[in-house]
Amino acid sequence: MSLSLASATTHLAFSTFALMSPAAAGFETADVRIQHQQHEGKQQVPSKLPWVNAGARQVYLLRDNWDGYGASAVSVDRLNMLTQYLDKIVPETAPVGSIVPGADGSIQAEWHLRSGSFGLLLEEGADVSAWMRPADSPREIERTGLAALDLLRAAIFHAMA
Repeated sequence: MSLSLASATTHLAFSTFALMSPAAAGFETADVRIQHQQHEGKQQVPSKLPWVNAGARQVYLLRDNWDGYGASAVSVDRLNMLTQYLDKIVPETAPVGSIVPGADGSIQAEWHLRSGSFGLLLEEGADVSAWMRPADSPREIERTGLAALDLLRAAIFHAMA
């Protein structure tokens, strides 16, 4: 079955529990480097994390209607904000995650591991939220604002333990 980039990205965005990290899927991301890109007159900020650079580059290239159903492109500001949060919170030795665009112009970093799933979501207006679902629990924990960043730190610490 062959999928276009838009179809594949839409499938990924709506199949979050079936996602694997690029490393788990067999893709090498260690040598991926992002260069400063111009978009909307602004530059994309590179990350210290190779997997963030690879995912951010793919999201950066998406334009309005990337899914064929009117999806909004992710703004460079939002993409840079996610990169900055991840660079400050996620150690280079942490498990590799995925960068997933939302049809509403939001962007999310997410991890799906044996120990559970968790993610950081940036929506319109710089609203930030995080969620975590341990593998042994049907309950999802959600936080917003600064508490979201604390939840992401805790989830990453748990994943690295």
